[in-house]
Amino acid sequence: YNEPQNLIYKNHELLAKCKKIGENINLKYINDFNAQDIIDDILHFNLSQTPQIQNLEEFYSIFIRQNPPFNMSYITTNTLIYIKKITGFIFKHDSTSLRNCSEKTFALEFSQFMPQTLITSDFDEAKAFYKSLGSEIILKPLYGYGGDAVFYISKKDKNLFSAFTLLKERFENLPVICQEYIPQVVTIGDKRIFLINGDVVFLFARTQAEDMSVSSSRLGGGYVPCDLTSKEEEIIKTLKPRLNELKLDIVGLDIIGGGYLTEINVTSPTGIGYAHKIYKQNYSKQIIKKLNF
Repeated sequence: YNEPQNLIYKNHELLAKCKKIGENINLKYINDFNAQDIIDDILHFNLSQTPQIQNLEEFYSIFIRQNPPFNMSYITTNTLIYIKKITGFIFKHDSTSLRNCSEKTFALEFSQFMPQTLITSDFDEAKAFYKSLGSEIILKPLYGYGGDAVFYISKKDKNLFSAFTLLKERFENLPVICQEYIPQVVTIGDKRIFLINGDVVFLFARTQAEDMSVSSSRLGGGYVPCDLTSKEEEIIKTLKPRLNELKLDIVGLDIIGGGYLTEINVTSPTGIGYAHKIYKQNYSKQIIKKLNF
């Protein structure tokens, strides 16, 4: 386990000051998922206390999983690893594709499945978009995650300017995403569909907390089992060849209202822990097997 600040390039070698994962975990029950306490326990891991500097070429495979923001630290990690990739590393996620495919902008390749969307730094453009829809919209940061700083602007709301300005100020003057609000998100939910090699491993719907307009477990919402709609199946079928072409092995789709794609999460798609609890299945083991670590 290595964090970006502990990556070192030295004398033509790429090194990592890393820690071992799971030294103190007893995995004798890895195949036994009957007891809830086992499920809860296995969702956590321990790190060794003493880091060791190792050459990345000593590893069988490298898996990049870094929380947003998609910033220069993330770009640097991917650039350094790309240089060494030429020597023949085995990657679970292609570093070039990770660098090029940010969560919210990558989804624009498949805009036919998205709600009406505007990305802009110009408030007048955002205002015109809001008026043209004649209904509610969502404002959110281009590189946020976990439901953070997402604004719901209702009809005749007078907070559009304030919300837009706050997002610009907080997120380094980057463009803001303005998106058509899909009312079905309340009834059908905001689904996380977890894909490995373009195939569905699990899915669940995130529900809104009573006083929230965002479906986020991190912000107090819930999560419930669900099934795929025919539209969602069409979206997955359309995306799969592109994901495989880009060697994006681990992807979390966000689809709202039963058929509106909003994000293609490749940086750090979450949901495995929630799926464990919902379905009482060992998805971690399935995922590791599918990835052939």
